[in-house]
Amino acid sequence: MIQRIQTIYLVLLFLFNGIGIFLNHSIFSRIEEGFVKLDVLSLDIVFVILAGLVILLSIITIFNYKNRRLQMRFCQIMITLNLFFIIIIGVYVYRLLSLPGGFNFPKKGIEWIITFISIVFAILAKKAIKSDDELVKSADRFR
Repeated sequence: MIQRIQTIYLVLLFLFNGIGIFLNHSIFSRIEEGFVKLDVLSLDIVFVILAGLVILLSIITIFNYKNRRLQMRFCQIMITLNLFFIIIIGVYVYRLLSLPGGFNFPKKGIEWIITFISIVFAILAKKAIKSDDELVKSADRFR
């Protein structure tokens, strides 16, 4: 149902990713020339796309409360999307640190924090859905 604990976790996941898109103003306000600047801009676009997918999946998961197996699968997809974004950021940082010469590292902080918080809430929602499913299965055994 909509009033269960997994709904709170999914709403928090929705809010944190929405805040991440809203706070990531660099995609909307910064278009600069140069190879590295365009690379930073493309990373911001990837973050907005992945956060948008997680937002969409969390809304679908909230209103798909009758199918708990599908809810768990959507939570797993949200965890995978967030892990994929962490891998992208890690490869990006590794590439920037391996450039020859001095490089002024761009400040990328909010995406890491939002992504880790999103993973935590998706894992908590999946555990709550799983415990809810086990509770329903145990109640069905008694009938």
